[in-house]
Amino acid sequence: MKSLSKSFIIFGLALVLSGCGQKHKAKSVIVSFIEENTTLADMNRSFDRLDSTYRLTDSIIVSMQQQARQLPQLKKNVSFGKRPKGEALLYQRVKFCNESDTIRMTFYMDRAMTNVVACKEN
Repeated sequence: MKSLSKSFIIFGLALVLSGCGQKHKAKSVIVSFIEENTTLADMNRSFDRLDSTYRLTDSIIVSMQQQARQLPQLKKNVSFGKRPKGEALLYQRVKFCNESDTIRMTFYMDRAMTNVVACKEN
C-alpha cells in the first residue's frame, strides 16, 4: 500500500512539473513573437493561465490574423505560423502595462508551441 501511495505522489509531481514546463515554453514562444512583431516589448507583461480550445475554425483564424495586422501595436508585416489541421490550439492571455496604458491580448499557438498562429486584442 505504501508503494502505491508513493507512485501516486510521483505521478502527481510529474504532472505538476510538466504543466510548469509547458507554461514556460508557451511564455517563451509568446515573448519571442512580441519582441519580433510588436511595439509592446518594453511594457510590463503578466501572463494568465495556459488553456486550449477547439472552437476556432480556419476562417476565424484567418479573420483574426487580418484584424491583427490592422492593430497599431503590431508591425504590418507580422507573420503567423500555420495551424495544424484538426488540432486544438493553446492560448494564453497577456496584459501589457506601462505608466499610461494597459493592453490585453490573447495569443493562440499550435500544440507543439512552436508558433503563434493568431492573436487578438481583448
